[in-house]
Amino acid sequence: MSTNKHVISPRKSTAPEQLLLDIDPNLIVFGDLPNRDPISPKDPEFQTLVNSIRAAGGNVQPVKVRLTESDPPQYELIFGHRRVLACRYLNMTVKAIIASSLSSVAVLAERVAENFGRVPFRPIELGRLASHAVQSKAYPSLRKFAEAVDIDNGMISKAAALAQLPEVVLAAFPSVLKLQYGHAKPLSDAVACDRAGVEARALELCKADPRLPIQTVLDTLIGNRVESFNTPRAVLVDGEKVGTFKTGKSGITVSLNTTVAPPDLGIFLAAFETWLKVTSAVGKRSKTDDRNASNQQAGQTPRTALT
Repeated sequence: MSTNKHVISPRKSTAPEQLLLDIDPNLIVFGDLPNRDPISPKDPEFQTLVNSIRAAGGNVQPVKVRLTESDPPQYELIFGHRRVLACRYLNMTVKAIIASSLSSVAVLAERVAENFGRVPFRPIELGRLASHAVQSKAYPSLRKFAEAVDIDNGMISKAAALAQLPEVVLAAFPSVLKLQYGHAKPLSDAVACDRAGVEARALELCKADPRLPIQTVLDTLIGNRVESFNTPRAVLVDGEKVGTFKTGKSGITVSLNTTVAPPDLGIFLAAFETWLKVTSAVGKRSKTDDRNASNQQAGQTPRTALT
């Protein structure tokens, strides 16, 4: 990659106040505005982008930046986060549109619009951006932000609710990028009803190794308990029955079709044992908390185990 700060391209964008330049991606800073969640260089999605840019000899779709007032000058990213990372990874210059003047409000709007036109933000990413838009007073409300970026207000509200969950709750999931809009209400309701209990369960879940599946984490956090099913209940994956679940006096029976049985039963059993350990620890902690609360109401001093 050239050591020059940037090389001016003869091409210009349609807007007369903007230039299209080839610049060193290391001169681009990401700023304080929430952006895409960090992605690993080994992630298949990122490697696909890298291979595409390598094959084309550069990023065909330019990123957009604005000049900072720092010395020496740098460029603050407006959109194109992963394209910049890919060009850094490849040690190539990045094609960038230089905006001569753009307010923070306009940056927010352009970032959302450009990303939804390419690969839409994940719910947690959109939520962080929307929450920042209101907290920074760029927009007076989530509704006004939704109107400005032309996205359904309900979607924005759910995304923001996810982003505003306690950090320890978000850390309990194997990847926050897998959280869906539909997870916002049950999680928010659970935190509102029993924040301490939800955070205690989240701490236990964070210790799981390997990390537990997202549905298991969700059920544990919101306090779902195994119900009694006198008749076998279907186990579904993407709407297709792959087994049955049944409880009885002798215990719980789970039967899976051989077509979905994991190839390494050792890994499956380890994950299952970890889940049992987490849920068991959560149950014991809940009982201890309940007992302590009862003791305090009765004027007794709660007993604390020494560790």
